[in-house]
Amino acid sequence: MSLPSFVHLPREVHLLIGRHLQPSEMEGLILSSRHMRVTYCQAFYHSLAFRGTKADLMGYL
Repeated sequence: MSLPSFVHLPREVHLLIGRHLQPSEMEGLILSSRHMRVTYCQAFYHSLAFRGTKADLMGYL
């Protein structure tokens, strides 16, 4: 029997968790799997809109 893993939670649960994270709590996601980053970024940046090039965006960040 395998142990429960945070990574294997349903996508909906990760979206709910991501909505309540602070920017400082998102730091560890850069080291996590691509799937985890995508899931949490969708929840965290759900209202972000930007117009410009990728270089413009990086300049603002």
